[in-house]
Amino acid sequence: MLQNVVNRLKLTSLNEHILDNFRQLYTDGMSSSIPVKVLMGVCIFIAVRTARSPVLLGAIADAVECDKLQVVQWAHKVKGRVGAQALLATPEDYVDKLCAVLSPRQPETACKDANTALVLIKFAKTRWLEQGRAAATLTAAAVCMAFEARRRRPAPSSVYTTLAESVDILVSTLRARHQELAHALLEHARSSPVFQDLKSKDFFKALPQILAILEVSSVPVATNTPTVNTDPPAFRLAQQNREELQLRLRKAQARVSAFHLGEVDDAGEATLSYSDDAESNGDEGTSGEKDCAALVLQYIQRRDRIDKRIEQLLLDGVRPQNILDQNFGYLPHQRPKSDKIPTKAKRSSYSCV
Repeated sequence: MLQNVVNRLKLTSLNEHILDNFRQLYTDGMSSSIPVKVLMGVCIFIAVRTARSPVLLGAIADAVECDKLQVVQWAHKVKGRVGAQALLATPEDYVDKLCAVLSPRQPETACKDANTALVLIKFAKTRWLEQGRAAATLTAAAVCMAFEARRRRPAPSSVYTTLAESVDILVSTLRARHQELAHALLEHARSSPVFQDLKSKDFFKALPQILAILEVSSVPVATNTPTVNTDPPAFRLAQQNREELQLRLRKAQARVSAFHLGEVDDAGEATLSYSDDAESNGDEGTSGEKDCAALVLQYIQRRDRIDKRIEQLLLDGVRPQNILDQNFGYLPHQRPKSDKIPTKAKRSSYSCV
């Protein structure tokens, strides 16, 4: 039965490795703890990951007719018994497979796309884009962008669909990874004097030249070239959130101070209104009070639920440092509309088969 599954998955080159794994685990008595079908899936999964073969976990689970979650859990438990180490796939494992899917009858084109995709994957790793994401999603985005670099225009929807189905992911996930990679490339290109004025609508036309810069990225960069932030995306987002909260906190402190001085009727989460007397009596106060009133005038028109919550915490006596450490939900950091990279091409007759 195991031999039939191996032949169905076209893993005859790993046949000996899979059978050795099965004999070892069966001898150790694991068949009494693990269902036979799951045990077969575990042996195939360990052999595939050790050999860096681009066979998907879902395909293995379907072939042996078991739950893929059970296969993963038991594989990590018994990997030491068969001498296996890490069982995580890398983005490089799927490059050749996906390039062959896009260009099945053009091996030279598939080879060029594979080389370009490897350059993009290497760049993506310097920007932490592979962290916390399935390896196949980053590979599919890199192969899609290699295809676009060759054609100098966005890929049609059929390419996204073909790549997504080949590695068993959603098209929306692939588009999200593609956008992350495209924005990282655009940011990197703008740090170069050659493309510092590059517009997002011209991104795909300049993509081959951008990739050429990546391939020679080992050349020292001029000292006057602006540096690019290569911190993990989650860290950068947290940093932006904290900076925005600090700005909101300073404005809220001015608002609460104006409330205590009687220049504002209410503060906190209640409905606020600005006192007309505060503006008429502004000349009688100190310069600090005048600046505070001017800041409140600019701030009062743009308050939202987060600002009101910060004001309420200040009125309740919470320390500013403790306010910065609290979670206020989603703080939007949207890219400017001018930086939106087009991903949808005009209807094309291109076919991947």
